[in-house]
Amino acid sequence: MSDAIAAATDDDGLCCVLIFNREGICVFASGDANYFPPEAAFKPFGTSLRHIAYEHTIYSGFARDARQVIASGEPIARRVLYPPRPSLWLDVTLQPAGDGAASGCVCVLRYATVVVHRQRLLDSLQKRFDLLLAHSTDAVIVLNMSNQIALFNQAAEKMFGYPAAAMLGRPLDDLLPHGLAAVHRNHVEIFLKQPVTARPMNNRPRLEARRQDGSTFPVQISLIKSEVAGELVLFAIVRDVTQQERLRHDMIEALQREREALEEKTHFVSLVSHELKTPLSVILSSTDVLENYGPRLSEERRADHLRRIRAEVRRLDHMINDIVLLDRTGRSGTVTLIPVDVRLVVRGVVSHVESALDASGRVVLEMVNLPDTLISSPALLSSIMVNLLSNALKYSAHLVWLRLVYQPGDELMIVVRDRGIGIPLDEQDSLFKNFFRASNVAHLPGTGLGLVIVQRCVETLGGMVQFHSTPGEGTEFTVRLLSMGYEQAV
Repeated sequence: MSDAIAAATDDDGLCCVLIFNREGICVFASGDANYFPPEAAFKPFGTSLRHIAYEHTIYSGFARDARQVIASGEPIARRVLYPPRPSLWLDVTLQPAGDGAASGCVCVLRYATVVVHRQRLLDSLQKRFDLLLAHSTDAVIVLNMSNQIALFNQAAEKMFGYPAAAMLGRPLDDLLPHGLAAVHRNHVEIFLKQPVTARPMNNRPRLEARRQDGSTFPVQISLIKSEVAGELVLFAIVRDVTQQERLRHDMIEALQREREALEEKTHFVSLVSHELKTPLSVILSSTDVLENYGPRLSEERRADHLRRIRAEVRRLDHMINDIVLLDRTGRSGTVTLIPVDVRLVVRGVVSHVESALDASGRVVLEMVNLPDTLISSPALLSSIMVNLLSNALKYSAHLVWLRLVYQPGDELMIVVRDRGIGIPLDEQDSLFKNFFRASNVAHLPGTGLGLVIVQRCVETLGGMVQFHSTPGEGTEFTVRLLSMGYEQAV
């Protein structure tokens, strides 16, 4: 009988032990019986099963179960709600008092409410944990100490492209780029030896992971070590930071562009200030001479000063037009296209360029297969040819060739060729950058905007510009503009 009592009460906690003889009379009641039920003192010693069942209802069928144990010698265990207090649970164990049947019965009552609450709490936490794993946007991977995957949540499936069933038991190396597995294992070993239990992903260097298709992507990883069922495991929380890296890269590029734009603006202000001063100084000087000494000057000297003034005014006008056009094409990138008499535009450009040089330069013009009108922009066409011809005449022996060829239904090709000083080979890649001027023309006036304007005008018209230059021999620019339509007189 003592063995039965010991077996029934081997757990810690408040319990009551009742022993009934074969006639169903209580011959023993432990001191804790006073707590069962809690509403009144429970004094079962010497009472019968029928009396206990009637006066103190432990649960429906208690007396029947006790008699069954006495008669059969087979134990019965139940977890029941205590009727007087529905919020309380009881664990009831009924065992034979001795060997075999008809030896009496040992009844152990134990409050199970705390146990039940704890289990329910654990079940609730488990469900919440499972829900958290299922809906986490971060991949959660659990590894055992053999570097094998023991858990692979839905986010991990989506991130890496593997089904969870296929990854269980596989090494983590399958998710790492080739050549980085050993490095990762070394990091893990160092972390396991440290006294900390977690290594958060914040402020950690960017790592690389590998998808099922072999592609790699940047990740951040938090590591947590914990003991589960007596075994040390490692939780790896993996976050795909591709978007963050893209945003960071875009932000760096944007900042770099802003920095370059600020530097260009500063350089532009300095350059334009200098370029404006030169013609203004010439104009001021000539007007002073004409005002103070006009009557005493010869007709030829007065005409010379007037030519200088007109030339510098045209230079200022050209510079201002370039700046306005550069700003307009940079902001909108679009232009209104209209029918254009290309021959008329070309002759006007040639006349303007030659007169600006005071007859010191000449353009050899050739026009092949040009229609009466083309659908284009007269302002942009003029700007393209003016800037190319002006540069060619400025940096050559004042003789350049301009050739325009139209292929119906295809393109308009504009070629400007000179036999001037050419462009240094190591500087040709920078030719279309804002304010760039080659080292062999630094002593000549200019803003470094002409070719930038040419390129923007060409791109706005949907074309392309190319060049070939040999230092000391000359340069040839070729502009190709896609046809927007043409008209031919009948």
